[in-house]
Amino acid sequence: RVRGSLLVLGAALALPIFILHLVWMTHASAWIQLALATPIQLLLGGPFYRGTWNELRHRRVGMDTLVALGTTVAFAYSAIVTFLGGHEVYFDTAAVILVLIGLGKLLESRARGSAAAAIRGLMDLQPPEATVFREGREVVVPVGAVHAGDTLVVRPGGRIPVDGEVTHGASAVDQAAVTGESMPVEVTPGSTVFAGTLNHSGTFRFRATATGRETLLAQVVELVTEAQASKAGIQRLADRVSGVFVPVVLAIGLASLLGWGFATGDWTFAMTTLVAVLIVACPCALGLATPTAIMVGTGLGAARGILIKDAAAFERAGALTDILFDKTGTLTVGRPAVTNIEPLSESTGAAPATLADDLLRRAAAAEAGSEHPLGRAIVRAAEERGLAVPESSGFESTTAGGVRARVEGQVVVVGRLSTLRDAGVADADRLVPLRDQLREAAKTAVGVAIDGRPAGVIAFADELRPEAQPVVDRLHALGLA
Repeated sequence: RVRGSLLVLGAALALPIFILHLVWMTHASAWIQLALATPIQLLLGGPFYRGTWNELRHRRVGMDTLVALGTTVAFAYSAIVTFLGGHEVYFDTAAVILVLIGLGKLLESRARGSAAAAIRGLMDLQPPEATVFREGREVVVPVGAVHAGDTLVVRPGGRIPVDGEVTHGASAVDQAAVTGESMPVEVTPGSTVFAGTLNHSGTFRFRATATGRETLLAQVVELVTEAQASKAGIQRLADRVSGVFVPVVLAIGLASLLGWGFATGDWTFAMTTLVAVLIVACPCALGLATPTAIMVGTGLGAARGILIKDAAAFERAGALTDILFDKTGTLTVGRPAVTNIEPLSESTGAAPATLADDLLRRAAAAEAGSEHPLGRAIVRAAEERGLAVPESSGFESTTAGGVRARVEGQVVVVGRLSTLRDAGVADADRLVPLRDQLREAAKTAVGVAIDGRPAGVIAFADELRPEAQPVVDRLHALGLA
């Protein structure tokens, strides 16, 4: 915040200096410019002077040295000219350079802050505490106190604290934070669960298999951190160039000063050539643009679920000819939505649309008490269609299986076909062709039974993002297939 305030002050002082240099080049103007430029040189130039001191202490020269020397020479030369009664001054050059480079430094600092926030967002997916079985009872401990082999319990709505293997119970787990897959994953004994993922509908126990830095989430965070610290080929080249470039510029500037001074005897003109060389040759983007771009790119990517392995990937991206999208969470919103309602119509002469609405409203009534993402999607679809969802009673939920409830005097079962069979639904296999047809279209399907008879199938898929089509069209316009 202080740096930003100083930059605003510097810009406010630099603007009149620049205007005066353009429209009023007199001795009086030089004194005004000196008064305005002095605080800029001290306040905005201070960080570069400190950087130069650190560079010289380590017997090297870099961008800070070049900026400090160039702006100081321009300022000092102009101050001397002013005191000697002249008016050909370069206060505007020193002031504008410091403001512009200060702006670059500020943007870099904020980019680092936003990148760090993105990493913290990933780390925050892991809960700070875990419920562990110790000596036959549940104990809440810091997640850092969990060890491999411990038995933990996770209840609906809780995040899984460490990686592990389910030992008792079952549930539906949202693993989108790790895998990007929007559809909940049904976990049963033997299933693998990951730190940072969200438990939806059931309570289960699992044995910890990886903790701390060994969890998949920690490895993802480490991958993002390493990507931000890595250097692209062009950046490594810039680092090597700057190590040679700065000394060469200083040598050329000194040669210009001495050459023109001894050749013409006009040391004032010689000094202007030195100033010109130092200022014009200051390639601040060489030291700012590339690392800032990498920092921003990897940080924003991580915040949006895009993991970039290393900085070299940015360079290789420039040579892309084709792009393959995994639709989940990329071109889609990352949550299931009802896409198909397929009722069995042989038993009634009602219109298909009426049958579909009736099937949906009954299924929504049965799922009204469910916390499962597919159940919520059914309820949401009924609301969007404006259907009057009746009250239900006797709600029962089978974790990772389905639900049963009494709706309008009839027993409605929604779930896997195996759940329908277990519930005694006769001819449940009549729904198999419908289910398989929908699966071939990459959709998730559940069966619905009413009073012991198969009634139809409801299918789900991830919703397409509204901005997906314009993005794809833009990529095609860029020549990417």
